[in-house]
Amino acid sequence: MKQLKLFLFVCCTLLFSANYLTAQKHPHHAKHVKHHNRKVVKRSKFRPNKAVVYHPNWAPHRNIKNRWVYFPKHNLYWDNWRNLFFYKHNNKWTSYSNLPPHLKSIKLENEESQELSLENEDNDEIYISNE
Repeated sequence: MKQLKLFLFVCCTLLFSANYLTAQKHPHHAKHVKHHNRKVVKRSKFRPNKAVVYHPNWAPHRNIKNRWVYFPKHNLYWDNWRNLFFYKHNNKWTSYSNLPPHLKSIKLENEESQELSLENEDNDEIYISNE
C-alpha cells in the first residue's frame, strides 16, 4: 500500500510539473516586444471601400487617383470623396459644392493643380495646414 501511494505521488508530481513546463512555453506567455514608433492613423469616414479613379465635374476627361487636388494659384482644394471645394474666405475655411463665387469664370481643367500624396488621404481637413 505504501508503494502504491508513493507511486501515485510520483506520477502526480511528474504530471503537474510537466503541465507547468508546457504552460511556460505557451505563446501567450512569451515576452511582447513593444513598438514605440508605430503611427496610428484613423481612417476617414468618407473613404471609399475600393480604389477609385475620379472624373470630377470640373474636369470630366481627367483621371485623378488621389483624394485631394490643390490649386496653388487660387489656394483652393478639391475633395474627391465629398465632391467639395475648400477655400479660405474671411480667414475661415469654407466648403462649396460648386466653385466659389469669385472663381466661377475660371476653367479649373486648364489650371495648374497638384494631387496630394496618398499619406494625406485620411486627413479630412488637410487645407487647415495651409494657413
